[in-house]
Amino acid sequence: MVALRIIINILVTALLLYITIIFLPDTLNINETVSKWIFIIMIFTLLTISKEKGWIKLISMFLGLAVFMLFIILFVP
Repeated sequence: MVALRIIINILVTALLLYITIIFLPDTLNINETVSKWIFIIMIFTLLTISKEKGWIKLISMFLGLAVFMLFIILFVP
């Protein structure tokens, strides 16, 4: 059950990074500062809502960053 929550947190983090760094500024012409604050607010709410321990959240954030880099390699020309 914990592994499933870690995977969900990893995917949510990676998708939020992809949406706020790549998708919003390029396609919707949203300012990068606004996009950064959207990411910070969403991750803060994700971390406060989740009931996992701190080390699980930390692992999820680092692995989410790695999955985001994989998204960049695969989907950005």
